[in-house]
Amino acid sequence: MVDVCETCGLEKIGGRCLTRWCDDRHESVDRLEVTEKGDESDR
Repeated sequence: MVDVCETCGLEKIGGRCLTRWCDDRHESVDRLEVTEKGDESDR
């Protein structure tokens, strides 16, 4: 069974919404965005 986020309607992964623009997203999504930006500037 697919677990769907009630806020944005997209699929949750591991019980957490990983959609960047969703208001109910998991805090790890924000951490990933910061990490990706940092990696680009290091190159």
